[in-house]
Amino acid sequence: MKITQLVRAFRPLMQKHGFSMKNHRYYTVENNLYFGLSFDCPGGLVYCTAYVIPLWLPCDAEIYTYGNRIHAMKHCGIPPFRLDSRDDAAEQWVSGVAGFLEQRIFPFFSSVSSPECFVRFLRNSGHGPHDFFFCSEIEWNRLVVYTDLCTGALDDLPEKIENAKETLSASAYLTDAVKERDLQELSEIAALAALNDPKRAAMFCSETIAHTSASLQNSPSNLRPGG
Repeated sequence: MKITQLVRAFRPLMQKHGFSMKNHRYYTVENNLYFGLSFDCPGGLVYCTAYVIPLWLPCDAEIYTYGNRIHAMKHCGIPPFRLDSRDDAAEQWVSGVAGFLEQRIFPFFSSVSSPECFVRFLRNSGHGPHDFFFCSEIEWNRLVVYTDLCTGALDDLPEKIENAKETLSASAYLTDAVKERDLQELSEIAALAALNDPKRAAMFCSETIAHTSASLQNSPSNLRPGG
């Protein structure tokens, strides 16, 4: 079976939930939050990944950073699909994945489908990795910083930025060039937050949303994993 056939088998379910299809993925946007479901096929195995991209986060392409492959999530028990399997196995896999989407993925998407709900999720989840957002603490901190900035939660932002800088600086796996780039980004956010000017912050976030939205519209069919 070709992967395109497998992906299209989900179309009725995804359309019911308001998702559009583009190549091997489905997506929808609600309240400046981009929700995606991607099917990738490295080495003959099909993986299904659910992810969220807040549009207020600077992004030049679709990323899996704030998401996870569903087979790695709790209570899933559905392995990746082998493309050389028989048609009846494909039907069984599609049925199993569809059931998991209905039981866990769509309810989770719904639970974070507004900025207010998204903020609540971040505050209640501590520092990643989370079952739905399997990301590093560094990426989690970046998400928190931008979310606080763009939802007007400026009071505690300087402290969160400093904590994010400490975690970033202590990282053993990032190169010095990446650290320097990311520390500069955090410093720029800190300077903006120090102005304590909600209108200025709102303008910055509006520009970021416009940039990320345009980038996702022009994003290539193959998502790049990671940040």
